Amino acid sequence: MLRSIWSRLRGWVSDEVPFALATVVRVAGSGPRAPGACMAVAGDGRRFIGSASSGCLEAVVMEAAKAVLASGGTRRLRFGPDGPQPWSDGLTCGGWVDVRVDPWWRWCGGSGPAVAEAVIDWMDTDATGVVVSRGAAHAAFDAGGRFVAGDRALASAMAEPVAAALATGLPPHERQADRGDEPVFLHVLARRPRLVMVGAVDVAVHLVALARECGWATVVVDPREAFVAAERFPQPPDRLMRSWPERIVPELDLGPRDAAVVLTHDAKIDDPALLAFLETRVGYIGALGSTRSHAARLDRLAERGADPSALARIDGPAGIHLAVGSAAGVALGIMAGVERWLARRDRAALAAAPATPASMEG
Repeated sequence: MLRSIWSRLRGWVSDEVPFALATVVRVAGSGPRAPGACMAVAGDGRRFIGSASSGCLEAVVMEAAKAVLASGGTRRLRFGPDGPQPWSDGLTCGGWVDVRVDPWWRWCGGSGPAVAEAVIDWMDTDATGVVVSRGAAHAAFDAGGRFVAGDRALASAMAEPVAAALATGLPPHERQADRGDEPVFLHVLARRPRLVMVGAVDVAVHLVALARECGWATVVVDPREAFVAAERFPQPPDRLMRSWPERIVPELDLGPRDAAVVLTHDAKIDDPALLAFLETRVGYIGALGSTRSHAARLDRLAERGADPSALARIDGPAGIHLAVGSAAGVALGIMAGVERWLARRDRAALAAAPATPASMEG
């Protein structure tokens, strides 16, 4: 994703280094990267940031990037399992991947620089936006689905799909245009998903570090003064809050691609927090503890009026059980479970989206 490489790419943008952006736009079967994965290639052809695969496609993409920068146009590459060499245009994982290669919008000409400025603002402020691309035309929309820059005709044709993508939290995806044969790519540049942790315990210390590496914004909430000392977190969360979580959760405006986990093992803290999360649109709710303690927890929440269908939203024990006794290992299992949930959630959302191809032929 563009956001995952932005901290390294920002220097190129500031220094006005010409570069091309290669974006995975479509995947069929097994693929090394999901749609939206990005790789930036500098104009000298010797430097790149990010990846379009696990290493098997990068050389071909770099050559295409140099050609695109020289011509000012755009190219579409298809990679499948039938490449002549493992390091050429073949995928050893057996799937098919389409990669779109464009000059960075700053170098596209026309309204491209205005699109680039919008994207820079979204990246720098962790805001959401969408860039729609069809051929050499691009249009940018803000988080409210309003057109802000680019090709007005393309924007008019794609206003409804963009609004739907923003409303349902779709990841980057390609769809067939209503007219013509050329597909349209919706590069959904969403803000980072948020992981809210209730309990500034040792597991949270490790979970913050893992979540940041995976591209999540992190929020840690705990009412206990000693636990929220900043020095306890070598990698500080984005927000460290001393408060009862049920007071804070309604203010966080959690959405379908956000996640929350309760970690304290203290019913006085965890139970009200879970009830508060159940009142939000948060996509994943996890609770730390054994299977037995989770069953008891559900009984307590039911006694407090929680509906059985709502309680089914709670994943307990949270994450993937790794049978380890360390706080770091528990955090790893939770993070793995949250990442798995988000990947499955995004795939299901794309499959349910209208006019979005679920597969492609090689």
